[in-house]
Amino acid sequence: DFDATATRRDEAREQRLMLGAVNKVYVKRTRRGSVKTHVRQVYLRDDLPTGSPYLDPPHLEPKLTGTRYLIIDTNVVLHQIDLLERGALKDVIVLQTVLDEVQHNKISVHKRLRVLIDDEAFRFHVFCNEFHRETYTPRSLGETPNDHNDRAIRASAGWYQAQLGESAQVLLLTNDAENLRRAHDDGLAAQSLASFVQTLPNARELQDLVAPAHVDGAAAPGSAHATDLVDKNSRQYDAHLP
Repeated sequence: DFDATATRRDEAREQRLMLGAVNKVYVKRTRRGSVKTHVRQVYLRDDLPTGSPYLDPPHLEPKLTGTRYLIIDTNVVLHQIDLLERGALKDVIVLQTVLDEVQHNKISVHKRLRVLIDDEAFRFHVFCNEFHRETYTPRSLGETPNDHNDRAIRASAGWYQAQLGESAQVLLLTNDAENLRRAHDDGLAAQSLASFVQTLPNARELQDLVAPAHVDGAAAPGSAHATDLVDKNSRQYDAHLP
């Protein structure tokens, strides 16, 4: 029994080393005003489902059946949930970073998003980017939570495109002007949601569902109108740092 226990312990240790592990540090303020630091160890994997039949084995039943995958950021989910529920966007990748931010900011929208994810007809796939070895994005020194989350989203979009090659296109949809600019600087395909909707066959009927956005007064590459975009400094939600 002792030998068997030791063997299992050694196997578990080897598995942790193989998967990789990182420490996440959280600083939280208590009700009494004191600050406490919490450290949580996170194990990174490289076998998490991507939702794509080009990357996942058949037994995982990939949801994404098209040749263009849409990655949506938090702003799009929070302010364009009515459009998403219409079913106009298919083969959508919802990153864990986005799902957590939405839950932190507006639980009612999070519940509505979960309904879309659970309904196979919408073809929404959750990718756990914060637990994948290649897409885990540690926060840089002095980086704001907003900037960190946006960078994590862009990193995942870039990883998907690199893995897929010419098999499928990855398009990042964001209404954040700075995030859009940085995505283009990184060589990513990216558009504002309003610009993307204009390319759809039923754009006329969907246009009324596109919620207006607060703007920074200047158009960015890939957008048809300056009013499609949101200035990072005027975000309508709080950044969530798990």
